[in-house]
Amino acid sequence: MMGKIFAGAERVVSWLGLADDGSDQAMEMLRSLDSKTSWDALLTELYRKTGSQRQLVEADRRLAEVKTIFRTLDDRSYWRRVWI
Repeated sequence: MMGKIFAGAERVVSWLGLADDGSDQAMEMLRSLDSKTSWDALLTELYRKTGSQRQLVEADRRLAEVKTIFRTLDDRSYWRRVWI
């Protein structure tokens, strides 16, 4: 039933809970992506801009931070709900 409702919707808004643990950052990153951007393209661009070893270490640190932010968002109870 929910599949039919969502399929026919012009727009769907979901409440994921209060902002916490970097969720604002995760949502801003998602908003900045368009449908043609892939994670591979994003990572390629990140590493392309990296010239020195120090910049590469910083890029790796930032990537680890981004992964943590998205894992935290993914751990929210919203994603474990069962829809009928």
